[in-house]
Amino acid sequence: MSVSALSIETSKVIAGWVVTESGRQPWIVYGLTRTADATSPVAAATVATSLALFVAVYGIVFAMGIYYINRLINRGPEGRAVEPPEIGSPGRPLSSALEAGRDVLSPKR
Repeated sequence: MSVSALSIETSKVIAGWVVTESGRQPWIVYGLTRTADATSPVAAATVATSLALFVAVYGIVFAMGIYYINRLINRGPEGRAVEPPEIGSPGRPLSSALEAGRDVLSPKR
């Protein structure tokens, strides 16, 4: 029952959004401009090319981000992050992680 209720609620939210956005048409002045007059004279091929380029660029950025994250995960922790504390447990448990992060982000000398 909960799965069907979830799908019904989701469809209600989407239907409400469609009705709201269809009735609003914020790009025209109500009563002065018709929707047909407010459309852009840009060709469909130009819009499709622009969309394809945006998708390609963001796809490349996403793929490089995933590659970088996976490389960091495979490398694992290094330096102070894997060293045990000198005496007992530190008073601030995250302080060693903070210092290890500074070591990683600081320029190598």
